Amino acid sequence: DDPDEASGPPPVAVVQQQMYIAVLTVLGDQGAYAEGLRLLDEAFAVLPEESHEALWELRVTFLVRGGRGRLVSGEMARIKDAPADLRATVWLAIARAAETRAETLTAFRRALTALDGEVLAKASVLVEFGEWLFSAGFLARDAEDQILAAVDLLSDLDDESVAAGADGDGGGGDEAASGADGRSVARSRADNQ
Repeated sequence: DDPDEASGPPPVAVVQQQMYIAVLTVLGDQGAYAEGLRLLDEAFAVLPEESHEALWELRVTFLVRGGRGRLVSGEMARIKDAPADLRATVWLAIARAAETRAETLTAFRRALTALDGEVLAKASVLVEFGEWLFSAGFLARDAEDQILAAVDLLSDLDDESVAAGADGDGGGGDEAASGADGRSVARSRADNQ
């Protein structure tokens, strides 16, 4: 009798959503992005809104990889009032599918901004961002800054707030992450010019 279950999509919608995701995964693997976008339009029209969240990452990935990246800003406007985790998920999809380093940097930064106050999720994105910076050939200290910012965020959590599922105390951890992120990108730009 979990109250969250009652507010979720109906079981039929869950099955439909999973079927759409399976077909979309195959279309993505085949590079059939235009067909995938048509199917996503159908899915968004057919499925209840509660089922849309899982489809947003696919939609943005198909837009970016299908050469329609310019349309992403319009998609982001559609979810501007959505929960922070959904906005961050979409920005992460953009970061993972982006073709240029600049697009990837921007998308990671926007995902981190969307997660202000969501300490655990932000720490996870900081680690992924640090890994990407390192693998993309940025300075090792830039990658390290992101990892250390994640450690700072997590170390600021006390056992009580983690057990209660709280997102943190709003204190120094977010400032440390923001500072490290800003220094990292500024230093990267200066070093790469």
